Amino acid sequence: MSPSESTPTSAVPIALVGRHDEVGSSVAEALRPEYEVTHFMSTETAVITDLPYLLRGESPPSRPHNENNTVGSGATANRPVQAVIFGRGFTQEQTSVLYDEFVHISPKCLWVVGDAKNRGEGDGPPPNLAEIIVPVFKGLLKDGVGKDGGMVYY
Repeated sequence: MSPSESTPTSAVPIALVGRHDEVGSSVAEALRPEYEVTHFMSTETAVITDLPYLLRGESPPSRPHNENNTVGSGATANRPVQAVIFGRGFTQEQTSVLYDEFVHISPKCLWVVGDAKNRGEGDGPPPNLAEIIVPVFKGLLKDGVGKDGGMVYY
């Protein structure tokens, strides 16, 4: 049985978007068991291509941009994501454009987006990022998943 055909769990399915696979992996692990990262995307192209499928609870087609991705369970079939978390490698402008493009597919999906004023210095993620950010994500998800959707900032 492939991951996308596995038995649904009680964990809330979410998509994770970030520039660094190693950060995505540690964040996905730390969000368990309440939340399940079903799919990870590291480029804007991947988001544009894959997110519409994920919002509808469909498995995205295999794409070269995602063939080496090992982050996420792959359990996407019949499980629309309830939230999309964007790392701070994506700007508010990028995420706003994407939100406007895709919100009609799943209006109640929560979009968790990095606030530009809270972005750290340097190009890469800080050490131990998952330990720092996952409690913030869990709080935002607990307060927002299953409600009215929209964008929230961290």
